[in-house]
Amino acid sequence: MKTSEDLFQLIKSLSRSEKGYFKKFAALHTREENTYMKLFDAIEKQEVYEEAKAIKELRLKKPLKNFSVLKSYLYSFIMKSLRMYHSQRSTGLYLKEELEYIEILYEKGLFKQCEKIIQKAKVVAVKHEAFPFVLEIFKWEILIMGANSYVGITKEEVKKLYAFADENADKYKNENAFKYFISVLAYKRKETKFMREDKDRKGGGEIQKSSFLKKEALARSSSALSLFYQFHCFNYYDQQNVHKSLEYSGKLVGLLETNSQQVKENPRMYVVTLYNILMTQLTLKKYNDPLEIVEKLRSLKSNWESTQGWITYTALDAEMNLCIANGRFDKGLKLIAEAEELLKKQNIIARHKQLEMEFYKMFFIIYFGSGKYSKANIYLNKIINYPLVGFRIDLHVFARIMSLIVHFELGNTDLLTYTVKSTYRFLYKRKRLYKFETIILDFVKAKLSKMKTRKEQIAAFKELKTAAEKIANDTYESQAFMNFDFISWVDSKIEGRSFEEILKRKIKAI
Repeated sequence: MKTSEDLFQLIKSLSRSEKGYFKKFAALHTREENTYMKLFDAIEKQEVYEEAKAIKELRLKKPLKNFSVLKSYLYSFIMKSLRMYHSQRSTGLYLKEELEYIEILYEKGLFKQCEKIIQKAKVVAVKHEAFPFVLEIFKWEILIMGANSYVGITKEEVKKLYAFADENADKYKNENAFKYFISVLAYKRKETKFMREDKDRKGGGEIQKSSFLKKEALARSSSALSLFYQFHCFNYYDQQNVHKSLEYSGKLVGLLETNSQQVKENPRMYVVTLYNILMTQLTLKKYNDPLEIVEKLRSLKSNWESTQGWITYTALDAEMNLCIANGRFDKGLKLIAEAEELLKKQNIIARHKQLEMEFYKMFFIIYFGSGKYSKANIYLNKIINYPLVGFRIDLHVFARIMSLIVHFELGNTDLLTYTVKSTYRFLYKRKRLYKFETIILDFVKAKLSKMKTRKEQIAAFKELKTAAEKIANDTYESQAFMNFDFISWVDSKIEGRSFEEILKRKIKAI
């Protein structure tokens, strides 16, 4: 994004209530019909930022020599209004505001008033384990003691205060140590999450060898303990130990739910953990348990509109995955309509295009499961045609492989010869020809054109099923089967039944 678009993006991110507050705030602090508000209104109306058009709409009597200064002032002015608007919604913003008051009162020599605010802020900071703020408040306590020449303060009180500061500094250091290991794990996951060979997954020795991550008791605060649980639920999942991952996810949710304020102020860890529990339960074929998770996600509310949009996205994502796993494509079609509305209006999607592609993958599976192959193909093409640079390669691979299956279902046998060649070149060039992709390509090339009779088709698909079942339990190849129940689709071709019918029968048998 160009720097010149920062103001445009900020204005477009404002919720209706934030805009209303800003205009009231501006009315109190600026002259009526000033240039800044005219610029705000001009930019607010734009769908795509056009600086020349915004300048023209200002209708200035004299040419504006430094338009960047005007934009910078408006940007700063909006941020001040947002800080005021959200000051009581966030512990961090509240404490920053209190620290500003403390500094102002200290400079004015109003030390008694300083002390009152310090004690009030200290209680909040300690309660919420806001260690950096606790240490900042400690700094002001010492400064005020010095300004008062330590009058009325005993040695024991000073000693106790420093011990308290040291304890919180140690807790902060402890929390940061867990954050570091989370960051190392996240980086490792980013590099290897979608790889399907041992050689691609080397590394992470520092994580596995650390004794620091072995005992819960080493976490010295609730926030550190939540990071301890988070680390293990992700780490065990990456190791394919889904039962242990589910155990630690459950511990983390339990810990967070005992502190509803923490969930309210920072819901992201809670939401991600709930989502991971749901996906793990689906992996374990526990199709009833996720219903409670979906309800929790649906009912969760945030003070921040962008965060609420992300929560809504995650809840929809979870519910669509549940529909796909259950073979409830009829319900999935209704969710697509809701998801399409979200795609139109939520900034979260605009900022994270990859989320939109994830939605398209689920749209494809739901339409495919409903037998609406032409509609399914539209969303595959959206993924295939999206620029590959900086984008997840696994989604492109999934879309290209599934494109072969869709063309088969649509009877486009004339396109398959070309498509299989282009898909092979794409995968070979990017070193993505794993076992799963290879058996699909080999099947299309060698078998598809020879299936003239129903008997020949059944024999060919039985052979394909045998090949698929051999790799379905492979540690890494199994990931390909998590995206789409390929074996159920093959069964539908063997038995002459719908894919949806086969899925529901499997679930009923569990």
